[in-house]
Amino acid sequence: MKPFLEEERSRIRNALRETAAVEFGRRGIRGTGIQELCGRAGIASGSFYAFYDSKERLYAELLRERYAANAEAFRRVSAMTSRPAETLEALMKGALEAFRSDPLLRRMTDPEDRALLRRKLPEEVWKALDEASLGAMVTFVRDWQARGLLVEGDPRTLALLLTSHFFLYLHADQIGEDRFDAVIALFARCTARGLTDVRRVP
Repeated sequence: MKPFLEEERSRIRNALRETAAVEFGRRGIRGTGIQELCGRAGIASGSFYAFYDSKERLYAELLRERYAANAEAFRRVSAMTSRPAETLEALMKGALEAFRSDPLLRRMTDPEDRALLRRKLPEEVWKALDEASLGAMVTFVRDWQARGLLVEGDPRTLALLLTSHFFLYLHADQIGEDRFDAVIALFARCTARGLTDVRRVP
């Protein structure tokens, strides 16, 4: 196989990533084939492996970048300490909106896609990816606990609570579209007020 020139490699990699972000979000890992990704990038299917070991590796790369972007957003919010309850409530709502607007992130709540990704990726890559998915929130919790802005408690447990409304989104139909936004708003407000009342211990 003729090697790609660097400029061509960059173009193809970007085309693969752009197509993958759309198709993975739409169809998941199982429903997206390498042949389809390569067709849109303008390369033969076998050439895919000159860029990625597997489609799961490509998926993991895209997810890591999104988690890194989220971590930067959490770092900015972490400095906003003048009104802790209101800031935390806004953070929870903003995190959910980011989740709702990104099909690729939403796919990580699909049990079958998660199981496939875990099975196909090397153990250390899966663990790093899984940790990164919650890592920014855990870091945020630890920082605010150190400043006395959040109640004491296991940081990972608190981080899971602060992201548990993502799973409420998956049951929006059962909750009812006419009530869903109100339920999320109330959940975020009550959680934020409870966790910033440092007189309490969860």
